[in-house]
Parts: sequence; C-alpha cells; structure tokens
Amino acid sequence: NETSVAASPSSNAVSPSQTPSTSLFPTASSMPSSAPTLTTVPSSAPTLTSSSIPTLMPSSYPSNHPTAFPSFSPTIYPSDMPSSSPSRGVHSISPLKQCTSRCKRTNGYMFNVQLRENAANDIEIISIKFRHKAPKDHRVIRVYTNNEGYKGNEESLESWTKICSGRASKQNNVVSTVRIDPPQRIKAGETLGFYLETDSEEKIMIGGKFGKTTTLDDNGVKLQYGAARFNDQFTENISWSGSVEYEILDN
Repeated sequence: NETSVAASPSSNAVSPSQTPSTSLFPTASSMPSSAPTLTTVPSSAPTLTSSSIPTLMPSSYPSNHPTAFPSFSPTIYPSDMPSSSPSRGVHSISPLKQCTSRCKRTNGYMFNVQLRENAANDIEIISIKFRHKAPKDHRVIRVYTNNEGYKGNEESLESWTKICSGRASKQNNVVSTVRIDPPQRIKAGETLGFYLETDSEEKIMIGGKFGKTTTLDDNGVKLQYGAARFNDQFTENISWSGSVEYEILDN
C-alpha cells in the first residue's frame, strides 16, 4: 500500500503575513524617493529651515515676508554733483518756501537762474509761473533778461533786454504762466537774470522775505532769488511764489 506523506515547507522559506499592515504611518526612509511625487497643492507644514543647497531658479511667487518698511533716512539734500545722465522732458525749480501769508504786493521782481560749471547738459528756460492777485485793468506781464544776472542791475533798467510778454489771469490768487519765446539757453557756468514787470498801478505779484535765497536741483540748476520793487525801490532777498520750467538739451 502507498502511504501519503504531506510535504513540509523548507526551513529557509519565509512565511508571508496573512494580514497586511493597516498602519497609517509608514516607516519614513532616510533616503528620499528617486522619483518624488509632484503636487500642485503646497504643504500644510512647509520646511522652516533653509536648504543647504539653494534653488537654482527663482520662485514664481513673491516672498511671504517682504521688507516691512522703506528707509527711514531718505536723501534730504541734492547731490553736490549733478547727474551725468539727466532725464529729458520738462523740469521745474522753485523757491524752497512760497509766500502764502503776510505777502507784499509788487509790480516788479528779479531773480537769477544759474547752471553749475560741472553740469552735463545745457538747459533752456521755456516758461515762468507766478502766483498773483487779480489785476484791475492791465494784465500784461513783461519779461526781461540780463546776461550778468540781476545783482547790481536793479536800478539800471536800460541794461535789461525785453524778450517776451504774457497775460495774467483775471482771477484772484491763482497761478499764471508766461511762455518764454524764444526759449533762453543757459550753458554750464552761466547765469541769466530775469525781470518780471507789470504796469506800475498793477501790483499783482506777491513776495516775502525768508531765510533761504537759493534752490539747487539734481541737474545742477540753481535758482537765486531775488529782489522786488516796493515803494519804487528794490529790496533784496525776496522770495516770490512761482516756478521756472526748463528743458535739458542734447549738447
């Protein structure tokens, strides 16, 4: 008779688990996967420490921690050296302080525009703006120039050359503009004096006395002010309420 013998497993065989693991937290390997999973959803627990190997490409998103505040120490004064590449277009320069109260009325005002010797480009004066009272009858504003500047020429009006004129607005306490035609060119190192005049009975321009008498901008343009006629005499160090517009030229 044949006897049935049950085959016994080899002693080297490994018996698999009959019940797979149900753990929700698999063991983490110290080596990352060679093919990590890519997701479009950011992690809810991002890494807080920086990597020792920086990213070669910049992030497509802005920083969550940008600089909170601008500088507390902005530049207060313009540079002693004018810009070597000044921007084109119309620029404006005006007295540091405009006369807004206790202003005196005048029918004549003088000031200088100077371009520093180290300025990179020549300029052209194209217009002058001034705040004024309402004229009664005559609105004409005459503009004169003097190549030596106004100082020393306050009383010698024959040394001034009339270049153009304009009209003041009929309104009170507004700013009017006189177009300088032809525009007045100033080269590096030069000073040009300007004289604004209305009829003697129309004392509509206003001015006042302040500590500062010059304004210097980043293009090397200096505004020197000024002298105003009160009671038929010119008084120095008077600031008017207005501005000078100029353009930078290609030398």
